Amino acid sequence: MEKNLDSHGKVVSTKRETWETLMLDGQPYRRTLERNGKALSPEEQRSEQKKLDRETRRLSSEAPAEKVRRLEEAERRRRREFAFLSEIPELFDLRFEGDSTVDGRSVWVVSGAPRAMISTTNTTMAMTLWMTGSRRASCDSHWQVCN
Repeated sequence: MEKNLDSHGKVVSTKRETWETLMLDGQPYRRTLERNGKALSPEEQRSEQKKLDRETRRLSSEAPAEKVRRLEEAERRRRREFAFLSEIPELFDLRFEGDSTVDGRSVWVVSGAPRAMISTTNTTMAMTLWMTGSRRASCDSHWQVCN
């Protein structure tokens, strides 16, 4: 769910999409299924199918060297993301605050603050060291939930 806020933090609009992720030749592809709780119209479904067909053709016509390069880049990106996530417990004091519900889903509430006198060589992580507060994670999927 995406919420747009005004300058006072009040929600002015929300947008919710439901999608499925397919693996196409070793690469994730996200196809939209619903918008704002409603199935896509037949026209939108055809458009989504055309996008999927186009991506499938593009990947199947890829030269072997291009495919190797694409898969290597995907692996580098996956390793960077894993390294980023692996640093979180070392850099932040995390505390389980309890259970809650967001949009009818059970979530865990975890709060955290940067540890004192800590540093990192990861520039993305360094930008997050100023963050404090709490996050909500889905009890069933463990993905972060926005509220």
